[in-house]
Amino acid sequence: MKQMKRCPHCDALFTPRRPTSRYCSRQCQWANNGKDQPRKPASWYLNAKGYINGHVWENGVQRHVKQHRYLMEQALGVQLPASVDVHHINGDKSDNRLSNLLVVSHGAHSTMTGRTRTYRRGYKLALTPDQLRARSERAKQQRAAGATAFGRCV
Repeated sequence: MKQMKRCPHCDALFTPRRPTSRYCSRQCQWANNGKDQPRKPASWYLNAKGYINGHVWENGVQRHVKQHRYLMEQALGVQLPASVDVHHINGDKSDNRLSNLLVVSHGAHSTMTGRTRTYRRGYKLALTPDQLRARSERAKQQRAAGATAFGRCV
């Protein structure tokens, strides 16, 4: 005959399925293990690309964020939309001082960072100004031809 036990959570008497069982149900086990443990306000780590990522708790929900975006959101008091980027002025991805961060649109950020990028191979053509002008004119003609083919205005 199995011996009755008392559940430490709800104080009910129950017959354990195993000799090691402490709770009458999974709900009591889950409620008693971890519910009242304090949560860390945030935990941060360095990712493979050099940014500091982390998990923060907001309104009882854990959110995964990059630290520079989170710090800028805290400073501005609003959550940043996905269409804006936070630029590191000095280029150091782990330097998240507010004086080093700048909120810019995604297109402007691509232009800013692409200007200084060095490409290992390809992408840069050694063209003369005349060749560049001819390519530009051809592209304009192709765009105009495509726009009229689909009935769109340019």
